[in-house]
Amino acid sequence: MKTKILNNVDHSDLSYDPKLNSHRLMGGAIPIFINEVIQARKYYPILFYKTDQGVYKLAAITGFEKNENILVSNGDWQDNYVPLCIEKGPFSIIKNKAGDELQIGIDVSDVSITKEGDGQLFKESGGLSDGLLKIKTILNEIHFGLEQEIGFSNALIEIDLLEPAEIQYDVGGKNKHVMQGFYIINISKFNSLSKEELSFLYANAYLGILYAIIHSMDNFQKLVDLKNKRLI
Repeated sequence: MKTKILNNVDHSDLSYDPKLNSHRLMGGAIPIFINEVIQARKYYPILFYKTDQGVYKLAAITGFEKNENILVSNGDWQDNYVPLCIEKGPFSIIKNKAGDELQIGIDVSDVSITKEGDGQLFKESGGLSDGLLKIKTILNEIHFGLEQEIGFSNALIEIDLLEPAEIQYDVGGKNKHVMQGFYIINISKFNSLSKEELSFLYANAYLGILYAIIHSMDNFQKLVDLKNKRLI
């Protein structure tokens, strides 16, 4: 990876082809942010994972094996919502040394970055193209999501709302498998939250997010059905 700060001098001749975006083939457990949950829960089971720093983060599940993405067929996603970390492609957020300004980073070695095609990053005038403006919007959404992660995680820890996940599923009509290494919402504790705890979650806009995550678990059967179809 060769990430550089994107600018209209050094990169004026570069184009981006989203169809060649290597990130689109990611799978397994794809990181998402709380500002994506309402859309993502329509298509994916959403689980929590814990970082080495003890922060609980969200992941959209797309398969049962490492890097498996049952929702991708011939390089195309079958569902309407593609997570931000996929959509961003080879672009990233870079903070300046003072940490008070965000800049767009680009991995110039990614196969989706070329000097041909119609996806120019900059206009002839040096301004941002429509395609790059879309990428900028995606990166801003990611930045917003990153800023919310710690507060959301701390709230879950304070209320002690998560428990290790042991999700059983049956693929191929063989022995049942168990998905481990993730965390889910403890429904019993969630249903027993006090008025004060509910008010706290509501005031911080977390309550609706938690309901959406709970309902997203219905999508596991969808993944199982798609997996079984591929095994036929």
